Amino acid sequence: MLNKEQWKTFNPSKVEGKLCYHYCSRQSVLPIRDVLNDHYKGKKTEPNYETATYNWCGKCNQLSINAAVNDNLSHILFATKYCGCKKEFKDRYFIVGYYEIGWTTKVGKRTAIRAKNMCFVPVERAYEITAERWRRINPKSQTPRLKNLRQATQRISGSLLDEIIGHLDQGNAVDDFLHEVALLKAEYNPFDSVPKGRIFIINVGANTTNSLQSPLFENATFEFVPIPEYQPIDNFAKIRTFADLKQFNASEKPLMDLFPQLSKQANIQAHNDPEFITLTYGDNVVQKSNLQDLQKGDYLFFLARLVPYRTGKFHHNEAIFALVGYFEVDECNDDPNSSLFISPAFLRNAHVKRWLVNPSSFTNFVVFKGSTNSRRFRFAVPFNRELIEHVPFLKADGSFWDWGRTTELGIIGANTRTVRMYIDPNSKNGQERVERFWQFIFDTQKWSKNSAKKHCRPC
Repeated sequence: MLNKEQWKTFNPSKVEGKLCYHYCSRQSVLPIRDVLNDHYKGKKTEPNYETATYNWCGKCNQLSINAAVNDNLSHILFATKYCGCKKEFKDRYFIVGYYEIGWTTKVGKRTAIRAKNMCFVPVERAYEITAERWRRINPKSQTPRLKNLRQATQRISGSLLDEIIGHLDQGNAVDDFLHEVALLKAEYNPFDSVPKGRIFIINVGANTTNSLQSPLFENATFEFVPIPEYQPIDNFAKIRTFADLKQFNASEKPLMDLFPQLSKQANIQAHNDPEFITLTYGDNVVQKSNLQDLQKGDYLFFLARLVPYRTGKFHHNEAIFALVGYFEVDECNDDPNSSLFISPAFLRNAHVKRWLVNPSSFTNFVVFKGSTNSRRFRFAVPFNRELIEHVPFLKADGSFWDWGRTTELGIIGANTRTVRMYIDPNSKNGQERVERFWQFIFDTQKWSKNSAKKHCRPC
């Protein structure tokens, strides 16, 4: 079983915040980190909303993190110079969010933190660092206002800290930040070379037994529709329904807008797993014992049945299997008694939500978490006979697939019913096979190592 990360509970002795800064994306209306290298300082992973961490996925502001941890401060406050798509806010300075520090760990020689609570807000709800507020934040400043992000390193406490956190809490939009980062990350190749990890595949999402299907659009984009909760829970406050889910490609629209004829399904609880926003997947490792073999650095690919959707109608006779995303396995959590279990890093997972309502439901379950290299794909990757024979993918006994018995869709479904490892780069011909597989992924996603073309997304 994957080794668990050694996060240590952090108990601050001071209610005090440390101001840190990050570069702002030019390609969103939200003041998110620079995901696509708009400032030519690299594709930024920090602050990492997906894992609720700072200085863990990449080296960033080490001096400030050390100061906060060594002096037992409670919060990190994030400032930025707005560079996004709302022109009226451009080039103004804002505090756009905070972490309340809950855990610390070491990554090599550097210290990383994980939040037990986090808040990020759209720019119109952010705390602007006006000239008057700058004097309160930095009373010894020689400049009348903040003019350079590198100056944003102060400690903030007392009534001013309360004022800032209270202001931000009124506009918390963490879900929007997470969704926007997932969209932008889907546009570029996170790897400098072909990854070396083993390839596992698991079949997920709505299938022929469900009324709701996962639509595949003509431009090869898609929406992933999870299965209904297999054991509905009475407490609806903690379990999302299909009505609560948003479209990935149009985050301002409910997923159910695609299914007007199935409005009765909207109030059914959704088993939203895998969860592609905070990158978690939970499962019973006794029933699916091959998951126990997952190691840090392995790749868990998610296979789903997609149905072409044109002019508002599904074309079920054209359904395909496709890879819809993957996790580079980074963490696991099988201990619901751990405080980290209900941290922002895991809390959105369907199995964690079930446990909060019914603790007995978590027997033999493990929640796996992907690294920041993990992706929900922008474009579906057809998992068909052409790809299977090109790689090739083999049966568990090492033999080639037999295509003579039934339909291609039926054969693929039968051969992927059980999660298992499909490619080990260290096996005979494994490196060649894994390179062929990843190159197919790169080509399908139209990934580039360079930043995507500049554009703004409506949020």
